[in-house]
Amino acid sequence: MAAISASAANPYEVTVPAGTYYLDAYLYMGSNTTLNLTDCTIIRTKGTNIVRVGASEDAASGVVGYAYENVGIIGGVLNGNGTKETLVKATHCRNFTMTGTTLMNNINGHLMEVAGVDGLTVSGCVFRDQAIVGGTVGSLALAYEALQIDVLYSKHMNGTRSEALPTRNVNVSNCTFLNVPRGIGSHTAIMNAPTENISITECVFDQTPSCAIQSLNWTNVTIKNNTITNAPRGIAIYYTNDDGNGTYLSSVLAADGGIPSSIPTTYIPNDKQNILISDNTITLYDAKDPYSKFVKGAIVVAGCNITTVKAQSNDSGSLPVGNYYISDVTIKNNTITTYGNGIRATDAQNVKIDNNTVTCMKSSVKDYSDEGAGNLYGIQARELCTDISITKNKIYNAVSNGIYVSAKSKATKITDNTIDKAGKNGIDIEKSTCDLIQNNTINTPKLDGIFVYDSATVTNILDNTITTPKQFGIDVNQKSKGVTIQNNTITKSGAAGICIRTDAKATTIRDNTITSAKTDGIKLTSDSVVKNILNNTIKKAGQNGIYANFDSTVTTISGNKIYSSKKYGIDIEHSVAKTVKKNTVKDSVSNGIYIFDKAEVTTLSDNKVLNSKKNGIDVEGSTVDSITNNTVTKSSVTGIFVYNKATATTINLNKITTTGNQGISINTKSTAGKITDNTIKKTTAYGIAVGANSKATSITKNKFESCKSGKIVVSSDSKVKTKQSK
Repeated sequence: MAAISASAANPYEVTVPAGTYYLDAYLYMGSNTTLNLTDCTIIRTKGTNIVRVGASEDAASGVVGYAYENVGIIGGVLNGNGTKETLVKATHCRNFTMTGTTLMNNINGHLMEVAGVDGLTVSGCVFRDQAIVGGTVGSLALAYEALQIDVLYSKHMNGTRSEALPTRNVNVSNCTFLNVPRGIGSHTAIMNAPTENISITECVFDQTPSCAIQSLNWTNVTIKNNTITNAPRGIAIYYTNDDGNGTYLSSVLAADGGIPSSIPTTYIPNDKQNILISDNTITLYDAKDPYSKFVKGAIVVAGCNITTVKAQSNDSGSLPVGNYYISDVTIKNNTITTYGNGIRATDAQNVKIDNNTVTCMKSSVKDYSDEGAGNLYGIQARELCTDISITKNKIYNAVSNGIYVSAKSKATKITDNTIDKAGKNGIDIEKSTCDLIQNNTINTPKLDGIFVYDSATVTNILDNTITTPKQFGIDVNQKSKGVTIQNNTITKSGAAGICIRTDAKATTIRDNTITSAKTDGIKLTSDSVVKNILNNTIKKAGQNGIYANFDSTVTTISGNKIYSSKKYGIDIEHSVAKTVKKNTVKDSVSNGIYIFDKAEVTTLSDNKVLNSKKNGIDVEGSTVDSITNNTVTKSSVTGIFVYNKATATTINLNKITTTGNQGISINTKSTAGKITDNTIKKTTAYGIAVGANSKATSITKNKFESCKSGKIVVSSDSKVKTKQSK
């Protein structure tokens, strides 16, 4: 009667008396009809749908579009009784509602399956006890989801006429998914016709051994305030699978159903997919997905760059070559405990990852991919991601990097994050770019605090606090570039505080505070190039305050304050430094400033060197054009020492006070040009000494006071062209 008489103006509600009923054929529902099953249990006795909305078993029926309207189910228990087939199926329908219904006890089929539905509301329902029996990884693909959003294709949606008709306007709220392979999702899609306007809120997912929510080509999505426990994967949003598997051209569906489609078969990118994943609590367990080869993880958003047209065995695929990227995604305020990745974006654009808490647990289960149980990250952006911002997140105990940007991706900013005890690097940028890394707090990573590697570029590394990294605080390596490294605080690094190495570059390293680095405060090695090292404060370096070695080049080292280095304050070895000026070096255990091993320095001026345990300024086997206007106080050995075939063209206007040996010494086949207008006080040996086959052009206009052995001495095997009176 309802199927015949119901209308929009005269809707029917069919109320079934309370009780238990056994069913061996499905209940067919037409338009404008509600089935009230309050206090009813329907038990299926053989494999068939329990409720069917839409086309009859005749797939060649004349149904087109959203033909059936205003259909609802209220309450009841639909029990599959351990038999096979979807319990509730709705197709070619507009405005389908199910409220307070329990769907349960099914094998090798979905609990609910919809396709070609405009307006699906599922509220307060329970989906439970769905099993896949006899399947292996990759098999029985049509039986994963408890609530599946499918496409209208008769070859796997039996009894349905094929049509390129997308589902849209889906609202699932306050539902429970318990002991089902996947909770809600899609493993099929139509290219250029996404499932759109999806809301999944206030739901509970427990014991979903594949994934709680997994989609294919959804847009305008809100997944909010859900609780997910006991799963290897939480929320996975894909544009298409690799090689287009599961995504259909509209022409395939149109041809099979005999219904023409206006949906294009040339790929049209979507820059506004508008996906929000927020305020979810996700607690995963340590297992791999038994039904698919996806990597473990709490939240994934992923596109796919298709470079070759490939057909799939299920008639999907054959997609045009193109970058099927995910776009316009916000992931915020989620609380995550994971044995896999925390949050991963792959081939995604305009993604905001904000204010999430990610706690990582070490997995004992090897995943299907070569990433295994070890290369798992707190937050990752990879494979052509662009316009990614990662802000205000808290990441604890990442198995690998806390935050990882890799594989030709671009992050706009990584700011205000807290990263604690990362298994590798706190923040790692590889083969990628990042505009800004700022205000992050990084504690106790097992490798570097911030690692810029393999031709990566970071424009600004600012105001970060890095404590106790086991290697470097900030490490720019392997042809990478850190443009500005400024105002960072680095404490107790296991190697250098800041290191630029292996053909890497930095424009400016300035105003950083580096304390108790195990080796050097700032280190340049292996053909690295740095323009400016300015105004840094370096305390208690285990070796050198600033160290340039192995053919590195630095233009200016200026205004730095270096205290209590256990070796040298500033050490330039086999490298080039144009200007070293206005630095303060105090309490170095060896030399204050050391120019060594064929190093080249143009200007060494206006530095203050205090309390060096050896020489204040030491030039050995190297060249300095000008040593000018430096103040050297309380050197335990020599104030300025030019030694072992070294050259200093000009030594003038320096103030040297209280040395344990000479004020200025030119020694062991070394050469000085003009030594003039220096002031030398309180030396225990000579004021100026030229010895051991060395020479100087002139010694003039110098001032001496309290030089115990005398003002000037020139050994018999040395030569000075012009020498002031002793």
